Amino acid sequence: MLAERGHTLEVAKNESGHEAALNNTTPLVVNPQQAADYAQALYRIFTATARFRARLFAPMTPIVVWPEHFDLSFLVFASEHASEDQPHMNFGFAPYSDGIARPYLYAYAWPLPDSGYSRTNMPALVHLDTPGFGGPLVWYDDFATMDDPEAVVEQVFLRIYHELWPLLQAANT
Repeated sequence: MLAERGHTLEVAKNESGHEAALNNTTPLVVNPQQAADYAQALYRIFTATARFRARLFAPMTPIVVWPEHFDLSFLVFASEHASEDQPHMNFGFAPYSDGIARPYLYAYAWPLPDSGYSRTNMPALVHLDTPGFGGPLVWYDDFATMDDPEAVVEQVFLRIYHELWPLLQAANT
């Protein structure tokens, strides 16, 4: 994956710390090796996410890559009402986001159960106190060089799902 090949992901920021506007007329220069490495990393994460998703039995969105940040995610809904304004969980991977400059796996339940998130049955890699994000998060660097990172992604998502799904359903019945 990218870390194995020595790549870091950095986002251009303006003076206020936000992403710079795309009004630069300088031609975009793409590093072909870095692009190929990111494509491979994203494919591996997609494959693991698809295997995890195949274990679920509920209405879901397709796995998509969003153009704003090139993050990959899907929603799984707590009822047959498959709409973003209905109770759901989101599972995904982001190379960065506003306030979080490192790549990471993420998940969240919406609406957040009153009990909040608990570390009780979460995998050891999960962080619950990340500034800028309110749900379970796993830094890419923490699993990218493991023997089977795809299995790690699949198992992390599955354990988060098993921890949060009953809370989401109980809070929304």
